[in-house]
Amino acid sequence: MLFKMGPRGKLELQDYLKLWYFPPQPSGVYNQAPAPDRFFAHSLLVWMPYKLWKVKVVCPNSDCRQHKLTGAGLHKRARQVLDVDRIYNVVTETLTCTKCRSSHVSWSQTVLTQLDLAHRFACDIRVIRLLRERGLGNSPTRVLKQLRENHTEEWLHCVARYTTECLDFLQRPGLLPMVFPEPPEPAVVPSCKRLLSVYSQDILMRLEEIKARITSTYGTILKMDSTKKITTKLAGTAKGTALWLTSVGNEYGQILMSVLTAQEGAGLDMMAADLVKRYQRAGVDPPVAPYVDCGCCAETGKTKLSARFSGWPDLTIRLDI
Repeated sequence: MLFKMGPRGKLELQDYLKLWYFPPQPSGVYNQAPAPDRFFAHSLLVWMPYKLWKVKVVCPNSDCRQHKLTGAGLHKRARQVLDVDRIYNVVTETLTCTKCRSSHVSWSQTVLTQLDLAHRFACDIRVIRLLRERGLGNSPTRVLKQLRENHTEEWLHCVARYTTECLDFLQRPGLLPMVFPEPPEPAVVPSCKRLLSVYSQDILMRLEEIKARITSTYGTILKMDSTKKITTKLAGTAKGTALWLTSVGNEYGQILMSVLTAQEGAGLDMMAADLVKRYQRAGVDPPVAPYVDCGCCAETGKTKLSARFSGWPDLTIRLDI
């Protein structure tokens, strides 16, 4: 139970709460007509970082000078969360600042950004993980179809259990005809646009981690090449804004950096300069040789590539076979 009777006769939250509350399961034997409540009930996630884990959350207002937020009770709204094959409900708490009197909901970005990864991702993110595996043949449309199939199959399973109990009860002898409530409608799975919106928020939350992982990639042998195949897939407002994609990879096939340009070879000076700075700041030895498909040789003086990588004076630029 979430609530207890307070000293003034009003309901109050329990002192010791659990993260998950699961509904009661259907009975084995029914002495009365079965109702669909227990067959189609949803689990409840109590998302209260302050009350459950006593985490320290400070007020975002600079005038409050990192003043600690305190609990102000249960938030009046609940949310429904899409899982892989079912729906569950989420309730949260309201946090308030005693200085500026501002209130913040626990699932807001103000609170989430102050939590560590273990507490921030206590919610189920299995749907987001499916979207992370996007690739050839694994588009958001395919994920949406799979989610709808999973939800429909789980709903049909609940309907089968409910109607079976109703049929068994109907076959018992009785004086009056029995009428059973209809099962609830299946939950509506969001559209692809909604799934991509959630996936974008997940990327933004992991942006610093992604940037750190990308900028921690180095190599001793580099390969620089440009292609038009990626830019032809740009759609919407980005369509036609770029013509070439230039990438720099290492000997393991890992991409160190990629840039979109309007012309081949244009705007690559900044890319080369930043690549040199990355090696220098990390204290990594410069690469031995970069391989390119053009512009590696000149009859007199330095080539454009040599000038771009001037931070590596001993670099020998070679032609890719």
